[in-house]
Amino acid sequence: MHKVMANGAAIPVIGFGTWTLKGEVCSELVADALSLGYRHLDTAAYYDNESAVGEGLRFSGVPRDDVFVTTKVRETDIAQGELERSAEASLKRLGLDIV
Repeated sequence: MHKVMANGAAIPVIGFGTWTLKGEVCSELVADALSLGYRHLDTAAYYDNESAVGEGLRFSGVPRDDVFVTTKVRETDIAQGELERSAEASLKRLGLDIV
């Protein structure tokens, strides 16, 4: 699997985007994508599907350390203090310790 290096992170160049996915369908498709070999998941607070993405990751059985997860914060949440709050909320919704 081809990866690019960015700030010390090895990021798989092909990621599974979840922009339009919601609920159980999102969880199932995330798990399916991981079973097919995807190792990069892309979500965002704005997509309103972080919980389903995290559920799909757990359901897949793929070890967490094998999957690069990207999420993004809303542009309204980048002020000092807001960024940290938003990132922590994303981690909680995803059920992860790190993204």
